[in-house]
Amino acid sequence: MVRAFAGVALALAVGCSSGEPAGGTGGAAGSGGLSGTGGAAGAAGSAVGGFAGLGFECGTGEPVADDRPLPKDVTAAAPNLELAATSRRIEVWAPVDSPLLDSEVTDFGKGSCQALLFDLDVHQVPEADLSTRVRIVVVDGPTFDLATGAPGAYGVAFSATKSTTDAVILPADGLENLVELDDTLAHELTHVISGRAAPYDAWLPWWLIEGIAVLSGSQLGKKLHDQPTSFVMDWLDIADGSDAELTFQRYGLEDQTQNLGEVGHDQAMSGFFIEFLRVKIGIADVQKRLLGVMRKVSDGDGFDATFAADLGVPLAQAKADYAKFLDDTAGDLGKRYAGTVFE
Repeated sequence: MVRAFAGVALALAVGCSSGEPAGGTGGAAGSGGLSGTGGAAGAAGSAVGGFAGLGFECGTGEPVADDRPLPKDVTAAAPNLELAATSRRIEVWAPVDSPLLDSEVTDFGKGSCQALLFDLDVHQVPEADLSTRVRIVVVDGPTFDLATGAPGAYGVAFSATKSTTDAVILPADGLENLVELDDTLAHELTHVISGRAAPYDAWLPWWLIEGIAVLSGSQLGKKLHDQPTSFVMDWLDIADGSDAELTFQRYGLEDQTQNLGEVGHDQAMSGFFIEFLRVKIGIADVQKRLLGVMRKVSDGDGFDATFAADLGVPLAQAKADYAKFLDDTAGDLGKRYAGTVFE
């Protein structure tokens, strides 16, 4: 699997995507103010420097023009997409014949904005670093499955290439469950943030790529609904050190998972490892530090040495301590979850 500039990070499954989409990129230039409800100008692509479609508030500062089209796999499955709603930080795309009401589109846009701004805060990333808008595509379930090859996933984040923009795609029926939706948005938008920071990710392990996303989703879910990511604790309740060791082996530089069950297991263990570093090891700004590690490794630094230097603990020791912690708390879940987002 080629991940540099071509990876796809999924909430519950993993695949690849690259190449040119069929959609256009033309759009009317604008001055930065919200344009109300006129959607025709955005049907062919992103308005450069301004707004098209329904308007909703999200962030500050003017967006940076991005003429790159949506990922090919998305537009091949949904060739009739239009820009349905726009803000400074986020674009919402949907099929021309989408049954979603205008109010549903704008509410979704606002929820997406909330998740994005939350992610930027916990990773301590300036909003200006995401001045190029994030594109989120909402399609029906069968179209989602066709575009992603990941039936059963809640959402997919496509990485940017030199010729196509990054994008998040979601099945429309996922909008019905607000708890899962907020979790998924925070998860997938974390992939966008980390993908822009570290586009050359071939030397980054999957436990890190997915672990920080799982933790972001859990943190936002806990904040908004008092419910962290639903599937994580099912695995953590029964985990011991061997589960950590299996995850580090199977979710390393290559993703060796074979099915959604294995993906769920490894993502749960990965997300809790990041939380273990934050709470049990005491690295309060672990997400900021790990994003810094990802940037440096993307630029060519070695992973193990950078991890040790930036987090203050050797990676092998952190892994061993995590496995021991799971063994020591196998009969005491209160101790295991104490102080964590899963408490």
